[in-house]
Amino acid sequence: MKLNIGCMRDTLLALEQFEYGQPIHHKELEKILASSYSEADIQYSLLKLSEAGYIRAQIFNESGFCFQVNIIFDITYTGHEFLNSVRPKSVWQKISHLIGKTGIESLSIANGIAKTIATDEFSKLLLSTIHPK
Repeated sequence: MKLNIGCMRDTLLALEQFEYGQPIHHKELEKILASSYSEADIQYSLLKLSEAGYIRAQIFNESGFCFQVNIIFDITYTGHEFLNSVRPKSVWQKISHLIGKTGIESLSIANGIAKTIATDEFSKLLLSTIHPK
């Protein structure tokens, strides 16, 4: 299965819309994301988000064959940090463009690119406040 960080980002954005303390069944999430991603992409993204420590979830073994996420309980602090760094559409478009050019789909790389973009934006803003035109 191929890692789809676009699906992972959209999954976190969808999860963020639920109330705190409300366990989310994977089928609810799949309904929200079904127009953009396959059930397999969503399940794999959930599993990898859980492995990366971005979400807290209940994982079960389907017929002894493959692991699946059943219930999602929460987005972790690390998950929120990642989501906040890739939330702006302009930042995500730049990241997606670079991923497309390099073929490297990695959460840590996407996070690193987002941090670089954010640092650059803050530097420009800071310079414009110190030296207004």
